[in-house]
Amino acid sequence: MTPRKTAVVIAGATGDANIGAAARAMKNFGLRDLRLVACCPHLTKTAYMYAVQARDVLESARVFSTLEDALEESSLAVAFTRRSGKLRRCRMDVSGLRSWAERRVADGRMALVFGREDRGLSNDEIRLCDAAVRIPSSSDLPSLNLAQSVLVAAYELFRSPQMGARAKALNPRAIDGQPVSKESFVSKRDVKRSMRRIESALDALGYEDNPGTLLKNKILHQLERIFGRAGLTPRDAGMLDGLSARIIERAKGRPPKPSRPKRP
Repeated sequence: MTPRKTAVVIAGATGDANIGAAARAMKNFGLRDLRLVACCPHLTKTAYMYAVQARDVLESARVFSTLEDALEESSLAVAFTRRSGKLRRCRMDVSGLRSWAERRVADGRMALVFGREDRGLSNDEIRLCDAAVRIPSSSDLPSLNLAQSVLVAAYELFRSPQMGARAKALNPRAIDGQPVSKESFVSKRDVKRSMRRIESALDALGYEDNPGTLLKNKILHQLERIFGRAGLTPRDAGMLDGLSARIIERAKGRPPKPSRPKRP
């Protein structure tokens, strides 16, 4: 992984001490890109006190109003969450993050996303990410402090580089026995642009949300999940954009077809 390209994104933090401690944890493992989404003021005396020698990370943090904006530059986003659910399916423990990310992020532009101290990340925020990661903990006190979660994630992501070096020596095209993709993936901004074009194509085909069906949204959400799992290369994005444009062009001047046949 490339530390300078891996971002830590914190959404809705209310404690400046946590933000300062998170900045320190980041610098411990070579991370410098801190992005804050609708958080409390972070350039405070308390935040500086907890950041210690990571003042530079704290002062260079970028502030965003939405998580979607904060993720636009990243090719991949992973959400850290303890709770489970339909939209919170944890695909991996944090111990498997490093090897999975090295196979998945060719350009290193990954975002580690953390939520509020008391509520974590919302379902809508989880949906913006490509995978959910959990940090195993004792049932006596399963919820970790925000800054501690950042520390554990950063440690697991960059621990034991010798293991990765040995694997590459045995097979320069494999990490942990899995082939390494040589392709780069487009940013979240480009994925969002392609999704807008696909949505326009669905509109042209008559896939409109009817009360009780929400078919178009279901299709879009499923495509987002597919793109999140597999990644979207520039070639993929170009193909989808061309296909969407062709669909819109062919549908011009024709009455929209119903999204599904009406029941008698």
